[in-house]
Amino acid sequence: DSLINIDQTYRQRKIPKMAVAVVRGFALFLLCAAGTTITNALDNGLARVPPRGFSTWNAFPVKGIDEETCRRYMNGMVKAGLPALNYTYFIVDEPCFIGRDEHGNLIENKTTWPNGLQKFGEELRANGMKLGIYTCNGPITCGGCVASEGHEDQDMAQFAAWGAEYVKVDSCVANCSGMIPPHPNTSDYANCKEHLWKRYTTALNKTGKPIVYSLVCNCDPGRGQQPWKWAADYVNSWRTNIDIQNGFSSVVYIVDAQRRLPGNGTTFGHGGPEQYAAPGHWNDMDMLIIGTGVNKLFHQPLTISEARSQMSLWSILKSPLLVSADLNNVTQDFIDVLANEKVLEISGDTLGIEATRLNGSSIGEVYVGRAVFGFAALFFNRGSTDANMTLAFSDFVHSSTDSDVSFNIYDIWMDKDLGKFTNTFTASVATHDVVLLKLTQA
Repeated sequence: DSLINIDQTYRQRKIPKMAVAVVRGFALFLLCAAGTTITNALDNGLARVPPRGFSTWNAFPVKGIDEETCRRYMNGMVKAGLPALNYTYFIVDEPCFIGRDEHGNLIENKTTWPNGLQKFGEELRANGMKLGIYTCNGPITCGGCVASEGHEDQDMAQFAAWGAEYVKVDSCVANCSGMIPPHPNTSDYANCKEHLWKRYTTALNKTGKPIVYSLVCNCDPGRGQQPWKWAADYVNSWRTNIDIQNGFSSVVYIVDAQRRLPGNGTTFGHGGPEQYAAPGHWNDMDMLIIGTGVNKLFHQPLTISEARSQMSLWSILKSPLLVSADLNNVTQDFIDVLANEKVLEISGDTLGIEATRLNGSSIGEVYVGRAVFGFAALFFNRGSTDANMTLAFSDFVHSSTDSDVSFNIYDIWMDKDLGKFTNTFTASVATHDVVLLKLTQA
């Protein structure tokens, strides 16, 4: 039997991979010899697997989060042991700058940030984490604070000087009609946004520092903004949907939005959202809401089975894993979901291939993705009752003959070797739960 080749060759690349490697390698040599650090997403060497860390927004969904609250969140992450599992980035969303000085530099609010972001970044590094900072590509942020339009180079240099290693650029108030300097075609809203975001690629490149660049927009498919079509050459991740809210229904909505990305195909490994993602650039499904719920009054927090579902879906679909809950107030069973090393192995698989949705219904769906060890498979039950779900190996394996295909199957959440199966595998999946599998050829 021969397995389908779903390497990056299917990602609409026409140039031979060896030629690309030679050209990029020579370019890197010349730039390094000149003392230049590349920070375009494909070349900065960052986010070779989906980034992990913490983002403050869902845990503290108001503008102007303060230093002490961020320190408490950092301590919760450290206590849970997550930085040791590569949950390293800590995104302050948002610090709410209050103005600019006579030189145009951002002014921090010394009431909420008495020691400043630079000092907090030093604390983060001492605890195995890295500073991330939020801004917007318009004149003000989503919360009405000072943003970076017209100051892209200056602000990215200031963030780099503070030690930031992750920048999140939002777009709530993108100023396409009055942008500075003006865009040549302000009537083309999507193209204007693309132009604005590319400015940050250039600005980050000028810093010479290794900084992950995350693009955020109201990117629900069909609303005009489609960064997955162009952003791989400019950013490390791009949002594929609207902001996630607390509650299982929002998880389902985000998963459906991912599936609706343009070009969804039916052939395994071709034409779906997986065509856009690869090491260095990822489809971002927004934050994990595992353990979140205290600050959102109109949504129910996830149950433990729903937490397993989100963790599994985000991992096999290669989304960044950004916790957004005060882990000081979260029970150990939810922390164990975040810290499951075998699940994290799926997220961090070095092939970096997003799983394909093989089939689905109103009850559930089946995903399979290529991995270093063979394949990862996921049964997801979105329905209100338990359901039997089946994986047909012929859906993702080409056989040169009519011979049977067998896999050894390991259940990741059960931490159990299930044995050898031929041609199909069926499992009972509880409501709002998952079965996550590791398949190696027998």
